[in-house]
Amino acid sequence: GAQASEERLMALCQDPGLERFGYLHFATHAVIDGVQPLRSALILRSTGTANPIAPIVGGGPVVDGRVTAEQIRRTWRLDADLVVLSACRSGMGENLGGEGFLGFSQALLSAGARTLMLSLWRVDDRATALLMGRFYHELFIEGEDKGSALRGAQEWLRTIPARWSADLDRVPLEEIVARDAPESAAADAPFRHPYYWAAFILVGAK
Repeated sequence: GAQASEERLMALCQDPGLERFGYLHFATHAVIDGVQPLRSALILRSTGTANPIAPIVGGGPVVDGRVTAEQIRRTWRLDADLVVLSACRSGMGENLGGEGFLGFSQALLSAGARTLMLSLWRVDDRATALLMGRFYHELFIEGEDKGSALRGAQEWLRTIPARWSADLDRVPLEEIVARDAPESAAADAPFRHPYYWAAFILVGAK
């Protein structure tokens, strides 16, 4: 909502900082720069107070609603067991071989995150909301480890009937994701195709 702004995030980065959070989840849009991966950015709410000449006249940061991978690498200090970027293509970047992908992955791991969940392609909003909700249900309610929780959420999403997706418009998400998965995929399962459930991967310590 209104607090999902770069200014609010910058305030959270101040002492005691983001180190206090064991889990960070950013449900935003992302822009991936294939030429300069560290310029890839999470898109937050813009308050309309951007000052592009601030670094020149006062040494302050540019506030434009974009949080770049370079900014994360340079200014964030994390002590997070898990950081989730449920944005499109958040796991993409320049392949550095043994160093992984230069972009959000490298920036967040170097900032102190132990595990990341990132996406490999453009994701469907409704499917992603359900997948993430079920992932946290598996992780915190069922007590699964992160890898098992993601796998369980993927298996759950690919089997659910269309009416569960429609229920998002009128039923709290936590109520839907607490439902047991059908024993086999529903005949009208809308998210059966891997496009909907296979985009997200875990990077780092499992």
